[in-house]
Amino acid sequence: MKTTGTLQAGNGLWRSPNAAATNSSGFSALPGGYEADNGSGSFLLNRNGYWWSTTEFGSLRAVARILSYTNGGVSTLEFFKDNGFSVRCIKNQ
Repeated sequence: MKTTGTLQAGNGLWRSPNAAATNSSGFSALPGGYEADNGSGSFLLNRNGYWWSTTEFGSLRAVARILSYTNGGVSTLEFFKDNGFSVRCIKNQ
């Protein structure tokens, strides 16, 4: 799901080691990090990518999917909606 390459090698945006990055799914995930809900700034840029899902838990919380430079898995966690995460728009066919 992640784009290939690393910052250190000069051929990508993910921090090394960018484990299991093949982009075989075509998702082309980039490590956008996130904007903190308390306005204290951006975090984990070049390390993690965070994307909102459509799953909500009441009016304040929702589920996000996370990709990390350290592994090839996708994590699923619940966060406050005030956080600034990426959004992937998908067109129904």
